[in-house]
Amino acid sequence: MSAVTFSHGQVWLHVLSAGPPPALAAGAERIAVAGPLRVPSPGPVVARFLESVFPPGMRTRNHAHPGPEAFYVLDGVQCMESRDDRRRVQAGETYVIAGGPHVQAAPAGRRNLALLIVPEGAPWIELVADWTPSDFCLR
Repeated sequence: MSAVTFSHGQVWLHVLSAGPPPALAAGAERIAVAGPLRVPSPGPVVARFLESVFPPGMRTRNHAHPGPEAFYVLDGVQCMESRDDRRRVQAGETYVIAGGPHVQAAPAGRRNLALLIVPEGAPWIELVADWTPSDFCLR
């Protein structure tokens, strides 16, 4: 499956593949590979493509998705914290979170592209009250 989006002033071709990344067409440039992503259910799923801009100091509320989230940081630094991981993701890097509670923050600001894979009909995001992140993403 593939999808074309216009995000952050550019045209992007997203290719979702069950195997290794496919060969590139003449003149194409591979920007990043994110994955593998675990499909959350045996039934139909929806791919949700997102464009995100965090001004300096922005932090999400504690939230979760019913499937994996993959993202590519265009510029700035994205801070991620989940129950199992803490990480600062630099511009040009990708990151995948399988699901579950997490927060994202950008102490100095950032722009990214994200992909969520969610079961068809499921809410794509839910706020989480039973987990409290540390101050890792505030520093």
